[in-house]
Amino acid sequence: MKYQNIFLAVGIVGMMFLCGCGESNLADDADKDSTTPQSEVANPSDRNENSVSNVEQTSSENESEAVNYEVVSETYSNGKINIEYPQIKGLNTNEEKNVNKSIKDLIYNQESYEDFDPENENVDEKFEIKSKNKDFVSILAKGYSYREGGAHPYNYVKTYNIDLSKGSLKRLVDTGKTSEYAARIANGTGFKIKGEDSLKQEFKDDGVDYPEGFDLLYRKGYLGKTQDEIKKMLDNYDVDVNNPNSISQGYSYYENGKTVISIEVIHALGDYFEIVFD
Repeated sequence: MKYQNIFLAVGIVGMMFLCGCGESNLADDADKDSTTPQSEVANPSDRNENSVSNVEQTSSENESEAVNYEVVSETYSNGKINIEYPQIKGLNTNEEKNVNKSIKDLIYNQESYEDFDPENENVDEKFEIKSKNKDFVSILAKGYSYREGGAHPYNYVKTYNIDLSKGSLKRLVDTGKTSEYAARIANGTGFKIKGEDSLKQEFKDDGVDYPEGFDLLYRKGYLGKTQDEIKKMLDNYDVDVNNPNSISQGYSYYENGKTVISIEVIHALGDYFEIVFD
């Protein structure tokens, strides 16, 4: 990536939150397994209705539990569009059926979007499991989209945070912590930009100092957005299955017991950043 015009880009970048959970934290119960096979196993027995609380606390305990479900890959193909999406297998419960239907509906409902054009839209999307236990799975999907005649491809992420005990997809607002996260972002504390060291090295390799203004842009208020405005964005993170055609402000997932969110940036900077809350 070349940064000769980076200061201009930083000056004009318009921040929004990408696409790409009460006080209970969805990340608190997921273990710290960050492997990425297309099929993973976890446990349906002794299901806990409060499984999505305390995600940041447990890992080793969950790893020792018996496992008996899989996350398998299925693919939606239409024209030049290929989307790999997860399905739960092995539970044989209504919760499994509900989750699988919700995910499939989200994938296939993309055809209802007004600008959806499978003949001229090139899309390739694959997923990886970021954390899992017997009751909760957090999945990150990464893809790119390129429309014929467009200036460049667009990189994006989206997520599926699955509560297996209730058969539902969870959103960031379900943590009850969007106010806390908004305050951290507005104050520039309590989070890190994922891969920031590599980004700084790219600047260095191109002979450009990592600008203080660039750093402040992402750590101090997002070009003047207030804490309340940031909270409203976070409240609209992740797909609302009750309104599948709504546009999410961004996406969240859980990895190594921490909450990660994606933030959209200009294409020159990679289309999105991920920030990790401490």
